[in-house]
Amino acid sequence: MKQETGTFQFDLSRAELFWLAGAFGISSLPLPDATLERLTPDQLEQRQKAGHASLLTRGLIRPSPGFGWQVERLPAALVQWISSAQSLLKLERLSKDGSARALHFFTSDAQGLSLEMDGETACFIIYQTRRLLQDAIMRGLSIPSKTKKTASVHKLPQPLVFFPTAWKDASLAARILKEHGIDSKSAKSALDWAVSIEWIAALSKVRIEGTGNAIAEQFALCGDGKSTWGGKDDRKYASFAHIVSKTINAKIGELLE
Repeated sequence: MKQETGTFQFDLSRAELFWLAGAFGISSLPLPDATLERLTPDQLEQRQKAGHASLLTRGLIRPSPGFGWQVERLPAALVQWISSAQSLLKLERLSKDGSARALHFFTSDAQGLSLEMDGETACFIIYQTRRLLQDAIMRGLSIPSKTKKTASVHKLPQPLVFFPTAWKDASLAARILKEHGIDSKSAKSALDWAVSIEWIAALSKVRIEGTGNAIAEQFALCGDGKSTWGGKDDRKYASFAHIVSKTINAKIGELLE
């Protein structure tokens, strides 16, 4: 755990999260991965037992005669915060080198919270202000500080799927563009550009509905180290045009509302 100006970090293991969820009667947690929902009852029980032992060792829970277990305020607050959220902002970022990152961002009044899974560890960071949260989201996007303006505009289908396909198999990506009715000249231009792109990211405002969720709005971004493009993604197509950091920051503010 560490504390910086205006922020506070606290880590819980995945097993600890599962025990806390069970203790509070929570059946679903909006984690950047859906491990909880994929576990069998026996697997979940084993994870919860391990989490219970770990929480005891760390002093985060203690026996409470007649009331089972008493949970320390911070882990209890974190689990209840994410489980009771009505919406979240999801960031997914894929790089041409194969690396990937996924984070969830939550708000409550003026405060913000980020959640990222690092293997079996859930890394929580509390932000005292909305501005600090927005700055963290910008850092998560890893956008170059200086970019060159470009006039190129490209419309592509399902960018989080299309770009990785273009990076790995250009001929398959070309067939996808053809199937979407894009003429050969436009398709060649779009494919040449997509292959040159170094990263693709999506910012999704997610409405949490019981154990499921629905994407209310999605915005896609991509870049090649020299320029950044972005545009609204209707989950079928996204139109990419040159975009600057100021506009991206404003869009993040809108998505957090």
